[in-house]
Amino acid sequence: MPLTGLANAALDRVAPDPAAFAAGLARYGESDLLAYRADAPQALMDRQAAAWDPLLHWARRRFDVNFAITSGITFVPQPEHTIARLGHAVAALDSFRLAAISPLVTIGGSLIAGLAVLEDEITPERAWDAVSVDDAWQLEKWGSDSEAEAALANRRAEFLAAARFLTLLG
Repeated sequence: MPLTGLANAALDRVAPDPAAFAAGLARYGESDLLAYRADAPQALMDRQAAAWDPLLHWARRRFDVNFAITSGITFVPQPEHTIARLGHAVAALDSFRLAAISPLVTIGGSLIAGLAVLEDEITPERAWDAVSVDDAWQLEKWGSDSEAEAALANRRAEFLAAARFLTLLG
């Protein structure tokens, strides 16, 4: 069913105005998860760096962009050139790829991770591990919570279904 839903979204939600849909998706680059780091504890900081730095390095090379990285949750604007380049990359996608990348970006909170999956820079499973570093940390730190685990499992299934849809598009 998730794949049918993505196909329907491509036809019904994206195709009528792909530019507007792409612009909305590209805005995630303004506050990409990968740019917002913990300032403690060191173990979490290390996990974030290990998972997120390779994706940012790839994006820097691939799109000729740079990122403002910060600690905490206070908004830090990204360079205009970065937002423009990432927006152009998203705007170049067809309706079906836009529909497929949308859950990758919105569930994961990272335009960079979504683009990396789209371009086969990272496997969907590794991308999921990267965007869910904080969730995994919380579960390890505070223990298992069946509702939180179920919600995380549902998000993972939707994320991986979107990645599967991308692979079917070729």
